[in-house]
Amino acid sequence: MNLDATQFLVAAAAGVGGLLVAWAATVPLLRYKEQRAKSRRDHRHRDDAATVVPAVAVLRHARCGACRHDCAATDVAPLVGWRTCRTCGAPAGRWSAGYQLSTAVACAVTVWSFWGAAGLVPVLLLALVVTAVSLVDARLHLIPTRLVQLGLVLGGASIVVASVAVGEPWAIVRAVVGALLVSGFLFVMLVVTRGGIGFGDVRLGLLLGLYLGWLDLRLALYALVVGSLVGVLTGLVGAVLKERSAGRGLRTALTGRSAAFAFGPSLAVGTLLALWCRHWLLG
Repeated sequence: MNLDATQFLVAAAAGVGGLLVAWAATVPLLRYKEQRAKSRRDHRHRDDAATVVPAVAVLRHARCGACRHDCAATDVAPLVGWRTCRTCGAPAGRWSAGYQLSTAVACAVTVWSFWGAAGLVPVLLLALVVTAVSLVDARLHLIPTRLVQLGLVLGGASIVVASVAVGEPWAIVRAVVGALLVSGFLFVMLVVTRGGIGFGDVRLGLLLGLYLGWLDLRLALYALVVGSLVGVLTGLVGAVLKERSAGRGLRTALTGRSAAFAFGPSLAVGTLLALWCRHWLLG
């Protein structure tokens, strides 16, 4: 069996493995719900007098939107759980299918792109974490701190081991610099846009920058540019479709609440694309 055939088979196996991991994680991730503070002290005001209540992602119940029964792993099984609820027959939500498919693709492409490289295991862990973060952020516009912390612990440990194993301990310093640069840039965006992005995006920037800086600091620029473009385009398309379905025009889509979008998935896409295409981007 030649190298390409082996590489393809291992990448396909990684995709299947990613699908199974995502299946196991789907119900726990769907349990995340939005919780807003009730105290007036937690309210903050903008110039437009709109009151924004800080929100956090908390674990509650994963339930069918139609019959309200608690979902189990069998309810979100790959393929069979993507169409209808097993209990009431109502159409299943798009979240399970999208998350499981994106995780499978991310794992397969990561193995193919990093075949034989020291970064295979660390970036594979990153793919699993950012797809999970993207699912919660896309649903709630919130990024769970625990998921980011888990990614930082796993990613940091794997990066240290991989760097020492290949005799490049200075890559660890580069990873820390990348984490600070990406997170710092997102923090500046948070301040400049006055809450246009959330602090969860800033925390996520630590995780993404850790990997981008580890491989090459220039990748951080590509990831931020691509992530921003993906975010703007998806947010614009989503807003237009939502407002058109409600019978409103383009102006309302650009200025209303429907123009808001989750930035975490876009940052994740930009980061993964930069990592996968690193040889082409860096020449």
